[in-house]
Amino acid sequence: MLKNLPPVITGPLLTLLADLRPGQWLALAPEGAPMLEHAPSVTVDLPLDLLAAALFEVVPVADTSDSPLALWAIDRHDDSLDDLVFAVQGLAGDATGRRVRATSVSDAELVADAADTAAAVIRVPFDGAPFIFFLRTGGDDRATVARSATRSAHSSARAATLEPSTC
Repeated sequence: MLKNLPPVITGPLLTLLADLRPGQWLALAPEGAPMLEHAPSVTVDLPLDLLAAALFEVVPVADTSDSPLALWAIDRHDDSLDDLVFAVQGLAGDATGRRVRATSVSDAELVADAADTAAAVIRVPFDGAPFIFFLRTGGDDRATVARSATRSAHSSARAATLEPSTC
């Protein structure tokens, strides 16, 4: 049993994440976002910023790439999207301990191959124009996201049971 997982990481979402391998891309997008029909998908009823905060607790972010985060948006001037970009970049930076900026994906790149690179998709509610965040997963070659979550849960449990030293 896994402990200390964020409550929004439910069974279907954990199953989707468990199948991701290091180096694969996870897409985060609203229902209306195009080009992602080929990948396994889970819909969560949670705003993207809250979902991202939970994901970055259990999904390792690639550290071998200068750009582990990419963004395609139909309307790059949508104020509500700007807020999401800053939130997701900040949360990714907190998780990695380094500054993370989302690189831009053009329409041509999306059609040519970006959408096909998504190994899994998490759909979120959003009333604005469609967008897709692509997150490159990290970890070593033997690791999976589920193992990372398990290690995180075990480390938290171990830390909670350690007694303070008496010197």
